[in-house]
Parts: sequence; C-alpha cells; structure tokens
Amino acid sequence: MSFGVCYESGWGGLPQDERAAVERYRTAAEQGDAEAQNNMGRCYVNGEGGLPQDERATVEWYRTAADQGDAEAQFNLGVCYKNGEGGLPQDERAAVEWYRTAADQGDAEAQFNLGVSYKNGWGGLPQDEGAAVEWFRKAADQGFAAAQNNLGVGYKNGEGGLPQDERAAVEWFRKAAEQGNAHAQYNLGVSYKNGEGGLPQDTRAAVEWYRKAAEQGDAEAQFNLGVSYKNGKGGLPQDERAAVEWYPQGRRPGIRSAQNLRGYKNGEGGLPQDERAAVEWYRKAADQGRRGADEARRGRVVSQGRGAGKRTRAVQLGVCYKNGEGGLPQDERAAVEWYRTAADQGDAEAQFNLGVSYKNGWGGLPQDEGAAVEWFRKAADQGFAAAQNNLGVGYKNGEGGLPQDERAAVEWFRKAAEQGNAHAQYNLGVSYKNGEGGLPQDTRAAVEWYRKAAEQGDAEAQFNLGVSYKNGKGGLPQDERAAVEWFRKAAEQGDAEAQFNLGVCYKNGEGGLPQDERAAVEWYRKAADQGFAAAQNNLGVCYEDGSGGLPQDERAAVEWFRKAADQGFAAAQNNLGVSYKNGKGGLPQDERAAVEWYRKAADQGLAAAQNNLGVRYKNGEGGLPQDERAAVEWYRKAAEQGDAEAQFNLGGGLPQDERAAVEWFRKAAEQGLAAAQYNLGVRYKNGEGGLPQDERAAVEWFRKAAEQGDANAQFLLGVCYLKGEGGLPQDERAAVEWFQKAAEQRYAAAQVYLGCYYENGWGGLPQDERAAVEWYRKAADQGFAAAQSSLERLGC
Repeated sequence: MSFGVCYESGWGGLPQDERAAVERYRTAAEQGDAEAQNNMGRCYVNGEGGLPQDERATVEWYRTAADQGDAEAQFNLGVCYKNGEGGLPQDERAAVEWYRTAADQGDAEAQFNLGVSYKNGWGGLPQDEGAAVEWFRKAADQGFAAAQNNLGVGYKNGEGGLPQDERAAVEWFRKAAEQGNAHAQYNLGVSYKNGEGGLPQDTRAAVEWYRKAAEQGDAEAQFNLGVSYKNGKGGLPQDERAAVEWYPQGRRPGIRSAQNLRGYKNGEGGLPQDERAAVEWYRKAADQGRRGADEARRGRVVSQGRGAGKRTRAVQLGVCYKNGEGGLPQDERAAVEWYRTAADQGDAEAQFNLGVSYKNGWGGLPQDEGAAVEWFRKAADQGFAAAQNNLGVGYKNGEGGLPQDERAAVEWFRKAAEQGNAHAQYNLGVSYKNGEGGLPQDTRAAVEWYRKAAEQGDAEAQFNLGVSYKNGKGGLPQDERAAVEWFRKAAEQGDAEAQFNLGVCYKNGEGGLPQDERAAVEWYRKAADQGFAAAQNNLGVCYEDGSGGLPQDERAAVEWFRKAADQGFAAAQNNLGVSYKNGKGGLPQDERAAVEWYRKAADQGLAAAQNNLGVRYKNGEGGLPQDERAAVEWYRKAAEQGDAEAQFNLGGGLPQDERAAVEWFRKAAEQGLAAAQYNLGVRYKNGEGGLPQDERAAVEWFRKAAEQGDANAQFLLGVCYLKGEGGLPQDERAAVEWFQKAAEQRYAAAQVYLGCYYENGWGGLPQDERAAVEWYRKAADQGFAAAQSSLERLGC
C-alpha cells in the first residue's frame, strides 16, 4: 500500500501517477489492507486514477475498512451518513455513532466532528457545550486546527465550563492560524484589532491576519480587509478600488457570520446602504448553508468557531422576505421556508421565528399554538432569550398544550431576563408586583425589573415605571415629573395606555406640564385610534363639551362612546346610556336603551351607572317597575364607592331613618354636591336627623350650595338675609340679589318675592309695577297661587 501513497504523492523518486497509485491501493485492499480500502473509497469520491466518481463504491470501501477498525474510514463513513451519500439514508445518529467509534481510537477529525455534534445537539445527542469542549480539546491537543480554533472560541465566550479567558483564546487561535486555518486567522486578526488577550491593539497585525484568511476565501476577512483599504487602516493606503475588490467574494464554502452583510444592510464599514446587495449575499450564503457539509467528504463539517450570537444567512434572508427588504417582495411563505431551513439545522433564532410564525399563522402556516411552543422550546433550550420569554408566556397563559403554571413561567422569564431580554424583565416585574409563580409580592423588585426593561426601551415597562413614580410605589418617591417623563417615553413609542395617561396629565396640568386641553386631546386621539377604550371615552367627552379645540359635536361624541362601550368600558357605557336618555348625538330618546347601557356599566361596578339605574327604578322608567327597594340597593352600591349623587339619593331614599339620611347628605355635601349641601342646611335649620337647630350652620351650607347655583339654597339664603338669621345682618339688598339669582332659574317663590320688592320699591330696587307684574306672571305660570293673587290685586 505504501507504494500507492508514493505514486499518489510523487515521493521516493517515483513519478506522480494516480493510476499506478490506484492499482497499488486495489491490490492491497483486495488483500484486506484497511488503509488501502479507505484510500480506494477516497479515490472513488473524487474520480481519481481513472476511476469513475462513484459514491456507492466509496461507501462500500469505507464500510469494508471501517468494519476492520480503520479509524479514518469509520470517520468517513460517518460523514457519508451525515450527508446521505452513496445510497445511505441521511442519518445523523448513525453518523455520530461512527464519529464516536473513530474518536475513541484517537482520530482527531472525528473528535472534532463529535464535538460539533454535541455543540449543536445533532444525531440524538443532547446539546452539551461541556462535552463539545472536551472533544475539541482532544482534537486540539493532537494539533487539529479547526478544533484549536473552536477551543479558542470557547475560551473567548466562556462556554462549555471554560472560564472566559481571552489570553487562552488567543493562544489557541494562534496555534490554528499558524497551521493556516482561515477562521482562526480571522479571529486572531480581530483580537489584534481590539487589543484582546494580552495582545497590543495593532491594526497592522490585524490586517496581516485578515489577508491570510481572505486569500483563503474567508468572506469576513475579505470584508474586514476591504474596510481596512477603504479607511486606510493597518498600514494600508486608502484605496477604494482595493476595498471593492476585497468586499465579499463568497469563494469559501460553508456558513459565514452576518458581520460583513450587516455592512450592506446598514450602510456601515464604508459600504453604500444597499439592501439588494445585502440580499444577494444573504442568498448565496444561505444556499451554502443548505449545502452545509460540502467539505465533509474529507471530514470538514462546518465549523461553529465564529462564536455565538450572529444571525445566519438563512435567517437573515427569511427576515428580508418577511419585511420586504432589499428588493425582495414581502413574502411570508418564503420567509417561513428560510426560517425552517435554518431551524432544521438547529439555528435558535430561526426556531424562534418559526414559532412566532406558527403562533400568528403567518406564511401559509396554520395558527398552531402547540407547534409554536415546540419551536420556542427548541430555541429556549439553546438559551435564546426571546424564546425563553415566549415559553414563559405560554406557561403563564396555559397556551399550546402547556399547563397553566406560573412557577414555570417565572423560571423562564428569569432565564431570559438575566440575559437582558427586556420583555422578560418586564414580565418578571409584573410577576413580582402580583406575587405570582411562587414569588413574594414585592413592588421594589418589580420596579427594579421595570427599570431594567424601561432603560432598554420597553414601552410597557416605561409606562409601569411611570405609574410607580406617580403612585410612589416600590420604594420610589411620589414624583409626577418623573412619571410624566416615563409616560412620554412609552407614548412616543406608541404605547396606547401611556398616550392616554399623558393626555390626562396635560388635562390636569400634572407633572410640570401646563394645563393644556389641546395637547390632552392629541394624546387621547393617538390612543383612541389604537382602540384604547378609556381614550375613546375621553375623546367622546371632549367632543360632547367642545373642549381641547374640538367642535361641540354630539354625534362624534356618541361614536366614540360607542367604540369604547362595545369594548366593555363602563364609563362609556354609562355615557352612551345618558345619550340615549337625552336623545343626543342623533340617537332617539330611548329610556329602555339607556337602562340597558346603565345596567352593563353598573354590573361592572361603575358608581355613576349604579346611581342612574337606581333613579330609573325609583321613577319606574325604561321598562323597569317602580321599585324603591331596588332603587335603594343601587344607590347604596354607588354611595359606598363615594358617588356623591348616589349618597344624596340614598339619603333621600331613607325617610324612616333621618339620622342615616343626614349622614349620607353630609358625605355628599362634603364632596361639594349642591343639592346635598342645601338639604343638610335645611336639617340644621330645622334641627332634624339628630342635628341641633343651628342657623349659622344652616347658612354656611346654604351659601355653599347657593354659590354653585342651587336655586333652593339661593332663595333660602335670601330669606336669611331678609330676616337677619344665622349670624347674617338684616340686609334687604343682599336678600334681593339672592332672590334675583333664584328667580332667574324659575324658582317661583323667589319670583314672587322679587315681584313684591319691585311693586314696593324695596331692597334698593326702583318701584316698578311693570317689572313686578312680569315676575308675578312668571310665578303664576308655574301655578304659584300667591302670584296669581298678586296679579288679581293689581287688576291683571
């Protein structure tokens, strides 16, 4: 067999003669020489020495040698199973078995490929970085360059139980680079560029190593060399032509990282922003990724040595189809195909994207929560943070066949949050806030996680951090300015709840903002257009009132109330009920419809609606029976929530219990309800409901109500001035002023008093019979008998 090797290589004074080599290999192989049998297999692979290119014959010879224990043949047979060559099925499990058989005999290439299989979880192996590192080290210690490079990557990233040690990484990169490994040459160049691993920051040395790798066709090295020419770095002249020549040539088969292609996409590294060019390179690289193991006939399985965290071409091409970038049509089906290609190769980002596609039913896929969860789990098990978060959401909500399990949800949220995933940090914050998943209810911890996510730009976290500042929760001071700042950050990202809250802050002039109804309306509209019900309701109120620069438009108000009401927003349901009651905004006056909407809101606990429903029961309106008991029940529900009108109505609905009535009147009066203030004044004037007879207190409450325009209170306050009661001076002019206010509101008794004062010229009024008659007539038209008598006395 040794003569065969000499003929193949032209050694020992023999001519280089592949045919003679094959003859010698065949002779030895047929005599049972395993090494020759392996070499015969290799010659059939490449069609050497006059042999046809014949994969089946290759496999036969590899198997013959492998069965005799030849390690190289065992490895090569594994490669054939990996790629499904020579009539063999594509069978990663069988491939791994043969790699292990050869690796256990010390074959370095097999040890390396077994390490790659552990790294990716191929062939039924668990994804095990520690086992991968062990096998890379065995191969590296034998001088196998690809393994030395991968071991360097392990030290650089602190993977597989290795400490993060840039010096060790550089040592291994150098060992591999000096053997000509292009990946390692590139990695060593990067280490010089960044001054890592004890190396000086040396762009000249970086460029030298980039050139070595680039001349072997390494695309990333070609790109970096091109950038170096573009910028005149590393001792190179600034040379655009040379730069363009070196920009990715795509000569080297195998998967490349996305670093160079990001240059085209984002206009970085001296490249024009050219999405079409980027896509062309994504497609070339993705197609190479599909082929994947073209070099594997000689044992060159695609190395994972560039390190983690970079997007593969198939994924990037899928993203371009998803978003319609780089001149590609927006094509979700094509996107899903590329995601699946990469996902089937174990790419975590692709697995995640495929899960998202199943979750949403994109790209022709059925909406399938179960399939989504399966793909999220595959990616999550590889440590992909976004997938870990989504898996947590699945457990939280019991989706995709998962049990509803808050503890599992929190575990996954924490895994992702600790990697810096903002969504997961927010979700973990919510879990602490609510005390879910076995966590204590801890607003401080919640705020800490909200802040981490908010500082990364997560809008929901920004909003919740704003709420925490507004309410002074989680150890934060009550700080409306800080609240507004966080609301604004979230609102400017389109968070509807934050937009609504920012609108409220403008409406009330909170957090250092001016009181600005126009700005409030702008923010309400942004949130309302996204379907946020509270904002839709508030926008309706602004149209109803004609505030914030809007025209007074009851139809528009009703439209917005209906949008919010149809979403179940109680305040809008009540407002829509009021609109039906009054026949506003183009609606018919319809008490039954009003009652239906009041009930919807009342059943949700809205106090105003509960009070309105109570009024309908009291009066027997809207198809309801007249039912005092039901009325009182609804008043009480609303009153206990602090609704002033309901408190007043409840007081009026308890005629047999004056003390309780007075208590409810006081609650409503202290909230500023004029009718309650008047009634409380009457109770003090008469000494009712357990109150002492106290005219001073009566006058105080009459004045509060009168100043709000309550006609009853205005009249009685006038009477008190007339008589000089409750500590007031006897003052007819003041009395007349209050009678005038009440009379203008059609209060008949005040109209009679005013008529009398004009008739007699009292209280500073001129004696004016015409004016007197006018006021008597107004009261008489309301059926007030004393006014009719006065008119008759005057002959009218």
